[in-house]
Amino acid sequence: MCFVGPSQPSPVPHFVSVESGASTGSGSDREDDPIGPDDLTIMTRNGTVAEPESWLALTYSALSEEGGFITVRSGPPDLYAQAMNHGGHLLLEYRDGAADKHFQARDISRVAIAEALSQWMRGDRDFITDHEWHPLHL
Repeated sequence: MCFVGPSQPSPVPHFVSVESGASTGSGSDREDDPIGPDDLTIMTRNGTVAEPESWLALTYSALSEEGGFITVRSGPPDLYAQAMNHGGHLLLEYRDGAADKHFQARDISRVAIAEALSQWMRGDRDFITDHEWHPLHL
């Protein structure tokens, strides 16, 4: 997995900006959501970091500049949630076990990103119903 667009070091997943017309709705129709194992990894532009005391502080720090990102991987390569500053737009993305469960939301607040990544880290997927998701096809 690698970012699409500006070059970033591997193994960070690619972000792809999607057009706002390809909506999948609220995500409330999901079923059989896989929950990742206990071996979690949090990566930023500065490398791997420990679970933060404040997700909001990490979000402000890591996403303050163009190309900044946070990726929370929960085991296998196809289980992750991530956020990126792409041209001043904050993107939130998750992939929940398969290519057809890979989605992105655009122009998300830092508070919502902090909450989503914190939930993902805990194995919680409630944040999915809070946003309008667009499918990603890489």
